[in-house]
Amino acid sequence: WCLFSNNTNAVWFNQAEERSSSSEIGYASICSQMVTRRLSSTPAVPGTPGCWVRSPSGCPRQSAASWVPSSSRWIEDVYGEETFNAGEDQSACEGRRQNYNFWCGSSDTIMYFVPPVIARTPGCWVRSPSGCPGQSAASWVPSSSRWIQDVYGEENFGAGEDRSVCEGRRRQDYNLLCGSSDTE
Repeated sequence: WCLFSNNTNAVWFNQAEERSSSSEIGYASICSQMVTRRLSSTPAVPGTPGCWVRSPSGCPRQSAASWVPSSSRWIEDVYGEETFNAGEDQSACEGRRQNYNFWCGSSDTIMYFVPPVIARTPGCWVRSPSGCPGQSAASWVPSSSRWIQDVYGEENFGAGEDRSVCEGRRRQDYNLLCGSSDTE
């Protein structure tokens, strides 16, 4: 076995498997070649807030679909975010690993948590921990994993300058729009 480690990855490889095809190359070179080959096919980790999942061995119990984990890409665990607050709670996200391993029939599921971005600019910012089931996804629709600026409320109701409008009227407006009751 050889261990390759850089600042973002640590990977063990079985040199014996590779040595038979490259007997004249030293272990260091073999390890380097193996790591290069394997890491070049590993997708970059997501940067968007939320709970993300990838299964290096695939998901053999499920048919391929955009919402089924695979080895080639990260997918957002929307169900876990909406049902278990996995987009807000790192331990809830990481706990979803067992669910995916069982559902997929695999044992190598990787969960990756990117914390929500907290609004840093002044204004009225909105988020809906339970999602927004009453609306299709759009840049102006709040979600569990990201804050959006209520530009419409700021321009039409002064929600950016009046905290009571933002936290009162606009919260109620978004709860009605989304069909939810937990808009923040």
